[in-house]
Amino acid sequence: MCQLSLGDGFCGRNKTEVCCRPENKHYGIPKAPLSYERYVELIDVETYRKTNDLLLAAIIEFTLDEFHWRKIKIKNPENILQIYHAKMGLDHDVLRLLKQCGLTGPEIASLYRQNQVPLLLRCLTPPESGQDDYIAFLENISSDKLLDAGYRFEAYSLLYQLDKQKYLAGYKAFLIKNVNQVSSWSDRCRMNPALLEIGDQECLQIVKQNLLNAPLFEVRTSILDSLKEQGIVAEFLDTIQLLAEGKGKAFRHGLHFGNGPGMNEGDSEYKQVLRRHLSWARQQDNLTKAAQEKIQSSLYSLRIGKPAPKIRPKNSEDSSAGKGSPQET
Repeated sequence: MCQLSLGDGFCGRNKTEVCCRPENKHYGIPKAPLSYERYVELIDVETYRKTNDLLLAAIIEFTLDEFHWRKIKIKNPENILQIYHAKMGLDHDVLRLLKQCGLTGPEIASLYRQNQVPLLLRCLTPPESGQDDYIAFLENISSDKLLDAGYRFEAYSLLYQLDKQKYLAGYKAFLIKNVNQVSSWSDRCRMNPALLEIGDQECLQIVKQNLLNAPLFEVRTSILDSLKEQGIVAEFLDTIQLLAEGKGKAFRHGLHFGNGPGMNEGDSEYKQVLRRHLSWARQQDNLTKAAQEKIQSSLYSLRIGKPAPKIRPKNSEDSSAGKGSPQET
């Protein structure tokens, strides 16, 4: 038996994982894919519903992986949707394959009407001129209060991009109401940037509060990423300074690593994120002197662990005494 080593061709899940190159050749690895029809036969959802057989569940999950990694075209999306109906906990795999199908917006709307699978709404595509029926479908989805706000957001965001003037008022009201109520934190990570894009003072104030007080690390970092993408600096320096001084609320991680619990605080990691963001902000053009001082003060607070000392005016009696300012530091 050959010894496994990275140099012998270890190359990941979609090809080989445990064999070296001579073994691959000996056993004919990678194997040729099965026919599409044979893969569909392996997705025996009816038997799984009757038996809850864990081995059959593993075979179905393996089949979904085969479709994905081998980029096998899904001829009939309903072959995949039956797995969603079986509630096997494979929604992520099903969604990944549905997106891989390359369905048009009207096709997704038709499938949704037939199957009533909300997961399909994650695959919605931007409407085009003349697609009146599809636009009406998006309007119905965006206003359907029986749906989770995350699914409604998928439709509303597309309508807003289609006609910002027409949909602005409703879209803004929807975001303000749901940005902190939507069930999925990944949707919160997308709604805050949407508020930033609208950009009026009411929306900016809500995003500032979420940057300061959101209970999840991922939501806060998504806001910082969006500030970079949209080139927003000065408007959020006061809020970032409060964070640097430790005045934001406690937070936790939304993602759980392995089988253990999520990280409860993440202070050190968050400080690194803030420091990188401030370093980016400091390099932007046309910063006012006040903005530069806020950035320096925030960096000082992150480094020292307490608020920066107040900067004394140059003409004060004790301006030359005591410690230097954060800028000098």
